[in-house]
Amino acid sequence: MSTDGLLLSVCVMTYNRVETLEDSLHSLLPDIEADPRAEIVICDNASSDGTREYCARFVAEHPCVRYHRNTENGGFDGNVVTCIAQAHGQFLTFFSDDDVALPGTFTRVLQELQETNPTVLYLNHYAFKGTDPRDGDLCKMPVRDEIFNDGRMFFQFAGLGFLSALTVNTAAARKYVTAAKMGPGQAHLDVVSRVCFFEPGPFLFLGSVAVPARVSVAWDDGWLRAGALEETRFYQGLADDGLLDSSIVHRRVRLTIIRNLFGLVVANKCLGDNQALKALRGNLVRVYGRYWQFWVLVAPALVIPRAVLRPPYLLARFCLRPFRQLRFR
Repeated sequence: MSTDGLLLSVCVMTYNRVETLEDSLHSLLPDIEADPRAEIVICDNASSDGTREYCARFVAEHPCVRYHRNTENGGFDGNVVTCIAQAHGQFLTFFSDDDVALPGTFTRVLQELQETNPTVLYLNHYAFKGTDPRDGDLCKMPVRDEIFNDGRMFFQFAGLGFLSALTVNTAAARKYVTAAKMGPGQAHLDVVSRVCFFEPGPFLFLGSVAVPARVSVAWDDGWLRAGALEETRFYQGLADDGLLDSSIVHRRVRLTIIRNLFGLVVANKCLGDNQALKALRGNLVRVYGRYWQFWVLVAPALVIPRAVLRPPYLLARFCLRPFRQLRFR
């Protein structure tokens, strides 16, 4: 496939999840295969589960797809660096091997990249379980489109933590990738945050387009750690490093508590391993204890017995289901 004039590289990060990788690739393929300005790049972090063999067959059947295999597992952050290096498009989208794209999502993304030329583009997102991505939780962000010229205001609004919602100008990402901190699993957020802080806009949020994020049928604390605790520690580190005013960080963390942390704690309490959640209580208090929103929303959910909290939670999910499905009709 020629890379001349390539507008977008969708870089799918994968490690030992060939079953969900197949779903992710097939969800991306219709939009990408229909547009010669786009490609899919599979960035394999040295999987040992048959991913290489599956990808060899997939690439042979679909010329818009490339496959890159790391010689060794460099961790999540190392694979973020691989994505930035492997992207041939003017823009790159990070995409996880267990998330999916709804039909038309990347057709819209390509249209906006061509017409708006944003430095960063961020999509709405929501969680789903099982096999139907149309049957998921309510969107994490407002269901409206917003454009910003100030990257710090954009960061304050969007947070930018969800990997598969994130598209960035490739040249800008390469400019800051060497400064990203390796290890905490937030390299994508580190790179794109620096792009927002130091590069001119515009910056685009598409709230009317959402990425379904797959969560395990059996809830564990992985989402709570990566999607809340480590993300919040990253935000707080920005203030400590003098990269962002502490008032912006505090507002961002308050939004994280309301939009993300509360739902994750309740879901873990009602559907997951309650013992793992108990083990995280101390960390949650240390990270969020300065915010009154934590004590009003999250702390009660931590102490209310599971047997008491679970019935109204399941009832609420059942009652909201028709409204969740309404978005996709």
